[in-house]
Amino acid sequence: MFRVTTGMLKDTMLYNLGAAHREMNIAQTQIETGKKAEFPHQDPTGIINSMLYKSRITELKEFQRNIDDGESRLRFYDTALESAGSIMTRMKELAVQLAHGTYNANDREITALEVDALLHQLIEIANTRYRNETIFSGFKVSEDPFRGIYEKVPNAPYALINKVEYHGDIGIQKREIEQQQYVGINIPGNRVFWGDDMYVSSTIPGTDYNAVRDQVFRVNGIEIDVRAGDTLPVIVQKINAANMPVHASIDNTRGTNLLVLETTDPHQLWVEDLQGGSVMQDLGIIGRGSFLPPNNFSPTARVYGGSLFDQVIAFRNALLADNAGDIGSLHLGKIDGAIRHISRYRGEVGALDARLDSVKRRLATDQVNITDVLSRCEDVDMAQAITELRMFENVERAAMQIGARVVPQTLLDFLR
Repeated sequence: MFRVTTGMLKDTMLYNLGAAHREMNIAQTQIETGKKAEFPHQDPTGIINSMLYKSRITELKEFQRNIDDGESRLRFYDTALESAGSIMTRMKELAVQLAHGTYNANDREITALEVDALLHQLIEIANTRYRNETIFSGFKVSEDPFRGIYEKVPNAPYALINKVEYHGDIGIQKREIEQQQYVGINIPGNRVFWGDDMYVSSTIPGTDYNAVRDQVFRVNGIEIDVRAGDTLPVIVQKINAANMPVHASIDNTRGTNLLVLETTDPHQLWVEDLQGGSVMQDLGIIGRGSFLPPNNFSPTARVYGGSLFDQVIAFRNALLADNAGDIGSLHLGKIDGAIRHISRYRGEVGALDARLDSVKRRLATDQVNITDVLSRCEDVDMAQAITELRMFENVERAAMQIGARVVPQTLLDFLR
């Protein structure tokens, strides 16, 4: 028969008191910290979910910072493009006025000085900086992308900017705004400040061309793989299959099969051989050597198309030459095209800003929802915790009262 001793009663009482104290400590800790679990073993599933929710909230905050940076940059782009559009609008007004026969050579010379001042302003806008980084230079953010070259201009009393060179690149700075979702937050200057579709034609016959080995060249940042034995028609086909605003063709009007590259959207063409390749050099598009774009076209190639700066310079020089005919028939149309070009990119900036704003609002809503789920996952129900603490206190009190009656009793107590 099972024998119950006073020691067993004491041990059982102490064990139950210890259990009550542990439960009281857990409830008290929950009330003090406001959290359900202090250690992972107390709620393994809840702790894992809590870590996932916290990681997602941190991720959302980083995405929101990326969007804030993108929106700030886009405001600079919008301001710069608005200013550039205003300058071109002013030039249109001047072109309309000065194309009229009532103005004389002196009037046009005076206006040419204003146009030259506007040209300087346009270059300054193209070299706009955000946080000490140029915004129209691609990845080369530490240097001005556009540099004016001074030359002697006919009918001008001193040297004027007669050429503007682009020294940036075509890099697109991307920001992650959601998992695996990246957006470009910059516009390279070779696109936004370019005025015409560009045309580059080789003068080296490609009739018998065969690639001597596997090579790679790049057009507008897109790599084109060339295999040994590829002919000119194959290369043209590969360029056209690359899904970019460049059309390749073969000019056979003189029976020589010349490679021709034309942009289908106004921008400065960017062509380079890679990894020691020589496809574009062999076909006469770019010059021999290690020249980098955009100043690497072959001296023998026929290159057409100019920037907005070229259009402004040509307009100014026409004013200096008192060429009223070209002002009204040629330059006015090009200035109109430049205004539409700038407006288009300003529209793209606005559309991207609207997209970022929409994503930002959605991320803010997600953050609120996940924070709420996190709270329900790890925050204690305060009313329930207080109720449980009171219950354990009552259990402890009752156990100690009973123990006070049982434990002190010994054999001597019964021999009185």
